[in-house]
Amino acid sequence: MVLVIIITLILLLCLLFVVRKIRTSETGVSLVKISNNTKRRKKWNLKIPQTIHQTHKTKQVPLKMSEAIYTWINMNPEFEHKYYDDADLENYIYLHGDDNVTSAYKRLKEMFPDKGAMRADLFRLLVLKREGGVYADCDTSPKRRLVDILDKEDQYVTGIGRRSDFHQWLIITVPNHPFIKTALEMATRNILENKPIPGGVSIESGFAGPPLLDKAVQHVLSTENKTKSLQEGTHKIAGGSTYRVIKGDYLGGNVNFKYRGYNDDLKEMGIKHWTQK
Repeated sequence: MVLVIIITLILLLCLLFVVRKIRTSETGVSLVKISNNTKRRKKWNLKIPQTIHQTHKTKQVPLKMSEAIYTWINMNPEFEHKYYDDADLENYIYLHGDDNVTSAYKRLKEMFPDKGAMRADLFRLLVLKREGGVYADCDTSPKRRLVDILDKEDQYVTGIGRRSDFHQWLIITVPNHPFIKTALEMATRNILENKPIPGGVSIESGFAGPPLLDKAVQHVLSTENKTKSLQEGTHKIAGGSTYRVIKGDYLGGNVNFKYRGYNDDLKEMGIKHWTQK
């Protein structure tokens, strides 16, 4: 009898844990809480900081999204994982951004209050400029460990997208890399002057999204009379900086991009993608 009671209590505790871990939103979507995973890591001989940055609207995310996020965590135990919801993102910008960055953030909130991804675009440039590391969109997941992909001398690593542009949904960089530093400066100016870079899938993406990052890369290289190289390998920039190109899209096929059902998750959560009107 005592044994039965003990087993029953254990089962109830397990059930309570599951209920607390997985909740259901008002729209009926199962949500999983994401927690930071910042315990001390084994130091690898890398110039790229051993930190993965990810952000989304809330810390409660749909099941499939949580699986994608935890794949980054579980496959890369050598890296700490920092997850930022909208409140964390805003706090970070006000704490670490200069007057221009904070003004640009406020302008985005005023002009596009429903487009949180646009604010995330600005945020990731700031956090990567300050801290470096790996930024990955929450709809992606790795196929290989980062330590098996990165070289110890890497300063900026990218694959090549379908538009012959460097990845912006996955950015791997050291702090203060010229590409990111210039992109943040340009994004801030473009937002404050309401002058998005043309050429994206929407006007909104030109403020701090893919066209902006591509323009910043071209600008940095043009000051040295160079053009963006799509050739596999490491390429030098003035001041001792470098960038390495991995042949192929999705970081040479090493990352899964946009899991099936991602747009449905956004819709069910009531989140408007920045490409939507």
